[in-house]
Amino acid sequence: MNQIKRELRFNRFYYKTITFARDKVDTDVQTTSIENLSNEIFYEIFDYLDGCDVYHAFLNLNQRFQQLVQSSSYLLKIKFHFRLSKKQHMNKWKQFILLNKRQIFSIYVCLPFRMNQLCAEFTINSTFSRLESLVLREIHSDQIMSLLIELPCLPRLFSLTIDLSDHLEDLTNIYRMVFTSPLLKYFKFTKRCGDTSTSLSPPIHKQFSTIEYMDIHHPCTFEQLSDVDWIFQIHTKLIRFMKPYYL
Repeated sequence: MNQIKRELRFNRFYYKTITFARDKVDTDVQTTSIENLSNEIFYEIFDYLDGCDVYHAFLNLNQRFQQLVQSSSYLLKIKFHFRLSKKQHMNKWKQFILLNKRQIFSIYVCLPFRMNQLCAEFTINSTFSRLESLVLREIHSDQIMSLLIELPCLPRLFSLTIDLSDHLEDLTNIYRMVFTSPLLKYFKFTKRCGDTSTSLSPPIHKQFSTIEYMDIHHPCTFEQLSDVDWIFQIHTKLIRFMKPYYL
């Protein structure tokens, strides 16, 4: 039996070669360590993970991963559920979101009204310069208006989803503020409680909306929908209305 020759050598940055000699035939098998993977592959992997988890898992691993996580090429996708302890979420928000807001691509956040102090900490403004998608779940009507005021200041916001948790009779102001967003393409609005009085009439300063897909999940009369033709008359739009009916 021929003697098996092996070359085992630990190297974090270069290929390792293992040589087997059997019946006078040598076969070279190349393996590689994880750090030999390109930055592009790591970014593709990170894209499937929550940005906050990536940040805490890789930031202090070594210098290379620190540069990857902090690079302007890496855009963060953040998902928060404000349901744990107040201290946990407040620290998470202040230490991570506010320090990395210029890298944030999307935010999905659940804001139960019972956590008033935490909700007051949640602000979005023009400093979120790369934010393209915003999802607000279980948000109270008292909270939503302060956030919507900042919509025109977000230079890259293309998608907005609002899930209103309480009863608000008149949704007109919400719609008018949403329609002022300069680049918004997708808008989904869900209201869970009760009937509403809604006008989709144009704002005082007549401004056409850029929205191309609007998904309404709340009671709405056909008469109220008649104003949509005015708002969207510039472009051909795909509009999906949920639960339209006469009041």
